[in-house]
Amino acid sequence: MVIPVQEEEQTIDMVLQEASKLSTKEIILVLNGTSDRTGEIVKTYGCKIISHDETLENDVGRGICAKYATADCLLFFDADIKVQFMNHNLLSML
Repeated sequence: MVIPVQEEEQTIDMVLQEASKLSTKEIILVLNGTSDRTGEIVKTYGCKIISHDETLENDVGRGICAKYATADCLLFFDADIKVQFMNHNLLSML
């Protein structure tokens, strides 16, 4: 799972709670130019974190995450959209 992150302290906890319910090989986040508490929050989830001091566009953040991914199939998410996974088994098959 790939998630670019910037100034998401209001939503990232909920996003990662739901993402953690899936049987994914890894969750990779790119912290790009974030100055709020987002970094502190994501560290509690044991995700692979890539940090950039400067602000990156979302597509650049996704690309950087994909470069470091080891899974065969990548699932891209936005850190500011709260998704509730209703069918974990279906998504885990991806």
